Parts: sequence; C-alpha cells; structure tokens
Amino acid sequence: SNIDEDPITTVISDKHTVEGFRKHFYSLWNQKSWTFEGEGGIRAVFDDMLNYKEAWFIGGNGGIKRYFPKYWEEYSKRRIKKKHFWHDLIDAELMAKIFDLEKEVPFYEYKVLPKELVSPHVIAIYGNKVANIMWGDKTIVTVIEDKDIMEGYKKHFDYLWKTIK
Repeated sequence: SNIDEDPITTVISDKHTVEGFRKHFYSLWNQKSWTFEGEGGIRAVFDDMLNYKEAWFIGGNGGIKRYFPKYWEEYSKRRIKKKHFWHDLIDAELMAKIFDLEKEVPFYEYKVLPKELVSPHVIAIYGNKVANIMWGDKTIVTVIEDKDIMEGYKKHFDYLWKTIK
C-alpha cells in the first residue's frame, strides 16, 4: 500500500507543545549553514568575525597561526585595530607551547581547558553564528547561522568559563 493513500492527521491541542514544534520546525526550515575549506574559508569566517564586537572560542589551539601564519599576522593587527575582543578557552597544549606570553595581547582573555578536552577541533561563536573549525593540512570550517544554536553553544562556553579557575 502506498503511504499517500492513508494519510494520518494528528491534532495537538496543548499550546506549549504546538509552540515547541513550531519553533523546532522553523529552526530546521530556516537554518543556514556553509562549509568552507582551506585559507579562503578561514579568511571568510575570520573576516566576518570582525563585523561583531567579540568572539568566544572553545578549544582555541593556535591553528590559524600554525596553518596560515601570513594571514594571522595581518588579521591580528586588524582585530586589535577594530577592538574586536576574543574570549578564549584554550587548549592545554597551546598553553604549554606558546603562552609564555611575552606581552599582554590587547582585547584578549583566556582560560585553559582541562587536558581531557584537547582536540584539533575548535568552536568559534560570534554574532548569531557558530563555526566548527577542524585545523589541518585541509582545514575545514562549517558555519551555522542560527540564534538558538549560537545561544546553546554560548551557554556551554559560559559554563566552562565559570567552572575553570
């Protein structure tokens, strides 16, 4: 039997449930996402970040400096000039490698994630966007633009920030 021959209709009379479904379907229907690769993708995402006052990172590990050093040098000057603030939950390995901070970095604060959370993967939160960055020889960035998703990740960031001493 064909599924279309016997449609089923469900009536939901609870307003809270209906609103929950409506928000969920709206979110799915209107979700915007993009995937970028390589330096062009990193440029697109990090340049876009500068359109906002600040960004939050979970798992910051210096990948941009390691894989795209020329871009990083130019970008970090623009970031500071624009007074774009970074809040960074950094990788414990990064702390050991490069954060014998010779000088304080302007518009930047960090805390060190526990070793159990070390990963080549970084989450960047800015505007209504979340960028999942997988650093490597073939760097891949997936960006989702969705206020609810961004707020969910921001809650994770805030929880970790408060928890880490």
